[in-house]
Amino acid sequence: MGSEMASAMILAAGRGERMRPLTDHTPKPLLLAGGKPLIVWHIEKLAAAGYDRLVINHAHLGAQLESHLGDGSRYGVQIAYSREGEALETAGGIATALPLLDAEVFPVVNGDVYSDYDYAALRRQAQAWPSQRRAHLVLVDNPAHHPQGDFALQQDQVTADGAPRFTFAGLGVYHRALFAGTRAGVKAPLAPLLKSAMAEGCVSGEHYRGLWVDVGTPERLRELDALLRGRLAKTSADIAQAVEVAGAWALGLRAQWLRLMELAVLGELKSSRLGAAGKLRKRWLELGERLASLCADRAWIPRPREQLKNALASALNLKDALLLAEQSAQAIDGGADRAAFEAALIAFHRDLLGGLAERENLWAALLDALAEEQP
Repeated sequence: MGSEMASAMILAAGRGERMRPLTDHTPKPLLLAGGKPLIVWHIEKLAAAGYDRLVINHAHLGAQLESHLGDGSRYGVQIAYSREGEALETAGGIATALPLLDAEVFPVVNGDVYSDYDYAALRRQAQAWPSQRRAHLVLVDNPAHHPQGDFALQQDQVTADGAPRFTFAGLGVYHRALFAGTRAGVKAPLAPLLKSAMAEGCVSGEHYRGLWVDVGTPERLRELDALLRGRLAKTSADIAQAVEVAGAWALGLRAQWLRLMELAVLGELKSSRLGAAGKLRKRWLELGERLASLCADRAWIPRPREQLKNALASALNLKDALLLAEQSAQAIDGGADRAAFEAALIAFHRDLLGGLAERENLWAALLDALAEEQP
């Protein structure tokens, strides 16, 4: 299916009523578990499986999602957003997002679940897609809060009735044709579409027996957080890898900083304050030094705990340097390149602080995990 299989979707529009008061001010997909927002676990796993274009729908506090995740470049993906205003339920959300999905067959994952399931398996399902199939579902053992399950599974066929029954994991692969009768922008549940396709023998499935959590309540979030913290890397080699700041995010920040530095040095920026342009260049040079410090090799630091503390201190110093640089930029009030500089600065601020927050959460969680090991 070639490049078509680059697209995947994450469902993130639910309000999370059962998670209140946590979701009163934070969208559910941004709640932390194991030092990362729930949705970031999905983004990283989809990226590792080869999906480079992700579509995320949102409604409740959706602007926070966009602000935090940005365009996805720091994860090595492109993110497009399907803005619903009012949540459209699963089928309505997918149908509304179809113009943003450039594939006939694509995976969709619920943003409020966590699983060790290998997302590369979703890709393999799509690559071997029979012409009559309309959906492939990942099913799990019924949790205590949902003992009756959702669907039955016989060999690899999913049916609405029968036994044994399992719970839909919120992980699936779908053909666009499944949503042919669903209007964009209108609320529509997924279950009736699936049951109709099941009646025609067009829904396959698999039984996943590994870790899966429906993060539907604060209690389950706390349990997942404790479980993931317990599994965090604790060996010296693993922590050295965790504090290594590299990859798409680091490269993107460096490119953004170089562009801002170029504008500060060679661009036409003017200020009514004497010496403001020179101060701006000085601050951005200092910021570059702090960025280089964050990305420096920490293998020379002998103890994992000190590596983590060094990484956290570097992050704090970088944020302080950013604040000073932005204060100096406020003095720029004219010049042909002022608008370009301001736009680049906004993007840099968003990507830097968003990526730092995720890493700081992870490093702090690792420190906590190390502390819990002490007698």
